[in-house]
Amino acid sequence: MELNRRDFLKFIFLFPYCFSKIFHKGKIRYFDFAEIEGSYREIGYKIGRYFKRNIYYVLDQRKEWILNLKEKLLTKEGQYFKGIFLREIKNFSPQFIEEVKGMALGLSIEEDIIWALHFQCELEYIKENEGCSTIYFKNEREEFLLHNEDGNKANYGKLFLIYVKPPSGVDFYSLTYPGLIPGNAPGFNLKGIFQTTNYIGSTKVYEGIPRYFLSRAILEAKDLREAEKIAIFIPKAYPCHHNLGSFEENKYISIEATPDGFEVIRPEGLYFHTNHLILKETKNYPYEEKIYREKSSISRYETIKEELENLKENLDFKSSFQILSSHKREPFSPCRHPKGEVEGQTLCTANYDFVNKKVEFYRGNPCISFKRGEKIYFGWKPSPKTS
Repeated sequence: MELNRRDFLKFIFLFPYCFSKIFHKGKIRYFDFAEIEGSYREIGYKIGRYFKRNIYYVLDQRKEWILNLKEKLLTKEGQYFKGIFLREIKNFSPQFIEEVKGMALGLSIEEDIIWALHFQCELEYIKENEGCSTIYFKNEREEFLLHNEDGNKANYGKLFLIYVKPPSGVDFYSLTYPGLIPGNAPGFNLKGIFQTTNYIGSTKVYEGIPRYFLSRAILEAKDLREAEKIAIFIPKAYPCHHNLGSFEENKYISIEATPDGFEVIRPEGLYFHTNHLILKETKNYPYEEKIYREKSSISRYETIKEELENLKENLDFKSSFQILSSHKREPFSPCRHPKGEVEGQTLCTANYDFVNKKVEFYRGNPCISFKRGEKIYFGWKPSPKTS
């Protein structure tokens, strides 16, 4: 796909050194990286092939859990839901079925293992899901969205970055979990649309589109309204919270979407979210998983709330980052570190800066990466930037 000159100059995101280094497979600072182009099957195939080492490492580290997922998929109930899920994905965006099939081919692995990974939320609600923590802030000087991406410790250092040029013509960058199509970890496209998500636990699975496939589709949204329509699409199998924004429209929206309904708000000033439903139209969703909500999500939510109250009028980017670096109420703190049987860990922190029109991905735990400046930086100008 060729961008016209206007779009190229307006939207292209450049890494903090020589432009020519973008177009290769290798490592860019702190993340394994590849540029990927082709059909959707080819995109999946190249993800599987290029990042086989990352993916097989995580599969090996979590083999008991993954085999359990596969066994659930192969039960009578699992096969029933697989059929429903594939039907709904085919009706919605059949190209992503091809992307998953291509990944299995690139990995030389049986397809059911990859499908089990993509249906993991729906196959079993995750009682100790690792969760994520998000802060949005706007005043007369700053406007940013900060997001801690938490996952199982096996993924630490194994998230990879891809620049994808899909057939739709909407190119995008995405941090990506080993074994999954892009969309669940922070990403953005060259139309200026960006996304992070917060897992919402549910004890009920509906006959609809699985969570990861809606997030994947948002990466190719041409504007914020299209991204919003995808996030609230019905039928969906599982709830989710989407942080969506547009640099072009200079707008951020928070969407809580369940299989029963949704609410979309445009926060002003200060807003934060973890992994439970908080908005008027969705907070009474009857199937929200309570154990995880009370143990992990509310623990982090209360920590952020208390730290914000302590700051009063002194909130800015640096202090917000420090809040997301907090270990208060560990191991269920904003900055997650594994402890005992609790395997959750913060894998990266994403910063979407509306004022300076830039994206930053910090590697690993924010308590370490911020002090060391361990990040990659995407600017909105057609010349290299430095950190």
